[in-house]
Amino acid sequence: MASCIKPAARHRFETKRNPGVSVMKQITFGVRFIDALPPAPPELLPGLLPIDGVTLISGPTNIGKSLLAIEIASALTTGTLLWGHLPAEHVVNQVVYLLGEHTTGTVHRLYHVTGLPMGPFARIIGPDLLSEQKHVVCRGELNSEALERYRQYTHEAEFVIVDPLSAFVSGANAENDNAAMRHLVDAFSLLGQENHCPVLVLGHFGKPTRDQKSGKETHRFSYASRGASAAEDACPTVFYLRADEGETFRLHCRKYKGETIKDRLLLRNTATKVHTLLVSSRPQAEAQHVVFRQQVEQAMASGIEKTIAVKAVASLAGVSERTVWGSCSTQPLQASPSLYRVGLSAVGSQVAVEPQTEAGLLLSDSPPQWPFLRQRPR
Repeated sequence: MASCIKPAARHRFETKRNPGVSVMKQITFGVRFIDALPPAPPELLPGLLPIDGVTLISGPTNIGKSLLAIEIASALTTGTLLWGHLPAEHVVNQVVYLLGEHTTGTVHRLYHVTGLPMGPFARIIGPDLLSEQKHVVCRGELNSEALERYRQYTHEAEFVIVDPLSAFVSGANAENDNAAMRHLVDAFSLLGQENHCPVLVLGHFGKPTRDQKSGKETHRFSYASRGASAAEDACPTVFYLRADEGETFRLHCRKYKGETIKDRLLLRNTATKVHTLLVSSRPQAEAQHVVFRQQVEQAMASGIEKTIAVKAVASLAGVSERTVWGSCSTQPLQASPSLYRVGLSAVGSQVAVEPQTEAGLLLSDSPPQWPFLRQRPR
């Protein structure tokens, strides 16, 4: 019977009988529960983009996810306030935009419509360069050759954008495969870890369901992203972008490792597509003031005097000129630090460095013409 007792069990038994005998060495790795709480993880953009890890922004098709990614890249590379309110912790130089669907010109032209400033080393790597080894996960398995190629593209990057996540996985029903989607998110997370930079992933919503009574189509309030739920589970930060009233859009925080983040209302300029963050307690009234101010500025930019522009805007909107004048003289409201935790100082200077990769297209370049728009020789 004694021979059946395992040596480890015998040792524990003898130790209990002889307290003077040392049991085992103390475990020194890991974090003890009784240790002091470490400081909160730093953020590159307060309440939106942690300084590392994968952030997912998911929404319906053509809702403006790529537009948000361009605005975030502009704010990070130039030190300007995102949506007029959110400051970056520091300016980044190397931005890599991995575009998995559409064409490079689609995102490039969208950027030039916005007219936003952009750092000189923000680069788009589109499907024309990714066609051969685009899929990071194929038939549920990690494609090591593709991953190595993405390592070269993102070498020393300070911010990586993946648009959209589903374009980088292949296989039968791959998007609904939890294991495959987990491998995919982990692969892009690895790229961020190797470069010590955040990764912004854009995703699509699943098919909406139609309410039998009202006939309206609605999306789920949790796990609304298309495909396997493992994609959202693997991302520590998840936001949903939904249409609100008129030209306003709601950025809902689905998951954030930190304080609770309230929804953000974004007003989209119909001409430039640029968003403005609405921060007052009366967002619709604030949105109206912003629209009036933008319309007057656009009229003045075309050579119309301010007095005439105000009269025209007031006449078209059916409001008094005093209301429009008030919108023009009102300064944009500042976000409350307690609401969006805006207390970080934006760095205004940018350090010029040599670009680490020549692949792709610089966002700051002039947009190319479509072949059929070029002048044909007679």
